[in-house]
Amino acid sequence: MEESKAPVKKRIRRTKKDIEQRLFDAALNVIEKVGFSNLTIKALTKEAKVEPPVFYNRYKDLSDFLDVFVRKYDYWLNDSIKFNFKEEPLTNISTVIENLADSLLDNVCMQRLLAWELSEDNHITRRTSQSRDMNSLRLTEFFNETFKNCDINFNHAASIITGGIYYLILHRDRSSVNFIDYSKPENLDAMKETAKKILVKIFDDYDK
Repeated sequence: MEESKAPVKKRIRRTKKDIEQRLFDAALNVIEKVGFSNLTIKALTKEAKVEPPVFYNRYKDLSDFLDVFVRKYDYWLNDSIKFNFKEEPLTNISTVIENLADSLLDNVCMQRLLAWELSEDNHITRRTSQSRDMNSLRLTEFFNETFKNCDINFNHAASIITGGIYYLILHRDRSSVNFIDYSKPENLDAMKETAKKILVKIFDDYDK
């Protein structure tokens, strides 16, 4: 009597798109844990359950992969801002500040990308940071024109406040700043409200 053979499992063929998505999802998980600088192909392929040769069939090296991966973050600033040019300008400023802070707080990978831009100078970090400027150009031009009669330059004021928000969010797990613990939700809310009030104080004479 012949022994029954175990059924042969069919190998599931994954499309190029499927594999790319697995790698992207894996990169997101690993980067959130260790950051961009500590990402390795070994860790990436292990997390994605993809063999290294499969990775190298699609990407030349890790830099080539990251160049593709971070392009979706080039538009992060634009996507995170809900802006209505018909709204009263100071209302828009409050909305922009609120959405900017909330979006960054919810996006750990973007936090890691900002930290990477500060720690390493390469074509990817330069491009992502420059893209944020270019993607917010229309917004910047609108506010510059709206507040042209103020004696404080809008670009400088907005840069200082935006940079402050970036820093306080990225730094909040390290230590307090001015004895304020920004890892606490109530202090983050107070930070957002204060930033909005500062801009309103500066530009409340925009139509004079």
